Amino acid sequence: MILGASFGIVMAILKGHDAGVRYVIGNLAAPWLVLPFLAGRAKVRLPPAALMGCATALASLLAFYATTSSLYHQVNEHTRANNLFFVVVGMLAGVASGLLGGYARRNAPAGLVLLGLAFALEPVGQFAIRQLQRSVLTVAALVVSVVELAAGALLIVFALMACRRTDVRTDLHRTRLSAASTKNRR
Repeated sequence: MILGASFGIVMAILKGHDAGVRYVIGNLAAPWLVLPFLAGRAKVRLPPAALMGCATALASLLAFYATTSSLYHQVNEHTRANNLFFVVVGMLAGVASGLLGGYARRNAPAGLVLLGLAFALEPVGQFAIRQLQRSVLTVAALVVSVVELAAGALLIVFALMACRRTDVRTDLHRTRLSAASTKNRR
């Protein structure tokens, strides 16, 4: 949870108050799923994984909003309602991410593929929303989207390669067991 709060503070400082690349990075959703995912991965059972994911997300968001409020003096009726909405949504995402992390403890490649999909699909979703709103895609948003899409794709490829390595090791282990069993029968 300390890492979660630290992440929230760093993201608030990184985001800043002006438009541009920093602002776009500060508004990405997928990076906020990583720490709750890892917190959930640390737990053996799924209910504690969900709780740790939620608590980590809550610590991150509270630290983020406390930092932005103190640095940029953005506290009013509108920001309080917005912040509360994002804290509640973030806690729900933390539960889901924590559960995913707990699941990944049992099946690491599948969990990593799903986390990679969150990174890869966020830019696609943002692009679709921009098209519906008929808003312009800035150069900063385009650059950050391409990097996020690439990061998601790399995570998926890494997970699939890890899955393949696991399959090869399992096949090798089965071959050795079969050979040992055949040798013992003689």
